[in-house]
Amino acid sequence: MKKRMILLVLLFGVVSFSKTGVVGTPTRSKNNFSTKVIGVKNEESAVNKAFEEYIGNFKNPENIRQQYTEKNRENSTKKTDEIVGNSVSKSDREGLKKIDNLVTNKTNENTINYLIKANEKISYKILNTEIKGNQAILIVHMKAPNFAAYMDEMENYIKKYINQNSMKIKQMTEREYQESILEKMTEFFLELSERNNIQYLEGDVKVFAEKVGNEWRLMEDYKVNNDFYRYISFGVALNVVD
Repeated sequence: MKKRMILLVLLFGVVSFSKTGVVGTPTRSKNNFSTKVIGVKNEESAVNKAFEEYIGNFKNPENIRQQYTEKNRENSTKKTDEIVGNSVSKSDREGLKKIDNLVTNKTNENTINYLIKANEKISYKILNTEIKGNQAILIVHMKAPNFAAYMDEMENYIKKYINQNSMKIKQMTEREYQESILEKMTEFFLELSERNNIQYLEGDVKVFAEKVGNEWRLMEDYKVNNDFYRYISFGVALNVVD
């Protein structure tokens, strides 16, 4: 069991649930200082709200269920590929697509359930928001489950499954074997998400947003918001390439 595959399976849960946009103050020059101050505060509030709505949509159980229906999962996978883009190696992008092709109903059910439970454990506090033209940087204190810390335990979990089912596995095709491994991996994540004493990531994270028209949105770019995506994917950090 390769640790890279474990990371890719975790990253498979990173999808964009909705294009959240929060309207800010229309850009126009003002001579009155107090009006400028109010405008800045309004913009900061709009940026903060965009972040809060993004996280809210990301954690919403109904959104997760809808995103992982057979009808919507293909779009979710495409969206993940767009976010990752050319920021990671070609082999990692191909690995994500390969995993998507191996998803069974059981894997999908496990994924939905562990995302709902693990996302409940994500917390944050916006510490500061700085706006420069049509871009903004939020400093957010975040805390999230660190599933990536359990890779060795995951490997042992899979090895135990293989050893205990060696005869059954011999009768499987290569695809059936890969599907069964993926089912067991997501089964492990589900069990992990139900623990009360799991390890956490915690720290201050820079989150980048941009203004599109009159709306503020988080930048859905894996390279730019790499730290943020690492937190919401429970410790995953694929190597970013230039």
